[in-house]
Amino acid sequence: MAIQRNLPLTDKYQVLHISRPGIEGGTGCSCANCGKTIVNSAAIVNQKGEQFRVGLDCVKTLTKQVVNCSEYDDMMYSFNACLRFATLMNKADKVEQDEVFVTIYYKNAKGEAVVKNEFKKPFVNFGFKIPE
Repeated sequence: MAIQRNLPLTDKYQVLHISRPGIEGGTGCSCANCGKTIVNSAAIVNQKGEQFRVGLDCVKTLTKQVVNCSEYDDMMYSFNACLRFATLMNKADKVEQDEVFVTIYYKNAKGEAVVKNEFKKPFVNFGFKIPE
């Protein structure tokens, strides 16, 4: 059962976009639903046109009230793929980027050299930082 917080569970919400603005330099924000500081967030709008920034956990709480669930699922899949790649990127020995791809060079658990690349655009759209 979902717990009522600041946002009414009776409203219908549409997810506009998901982002990772981070909290570096004190630029973090708090969730409009639960009030916690958030790193990974979603911009949502209710049926009245009011916009809110909420944490991804709160979007899960509001899932039954999300209008564009399939679009949200697609956004979350892409976001999580970027998050997994970013985790590898942060541990990589070398990171390269061009206009289209981000390429990382790292060693796997067996110590073998691995090269992996992903499209750059989702990282930029979600607000992930790419090391220079």
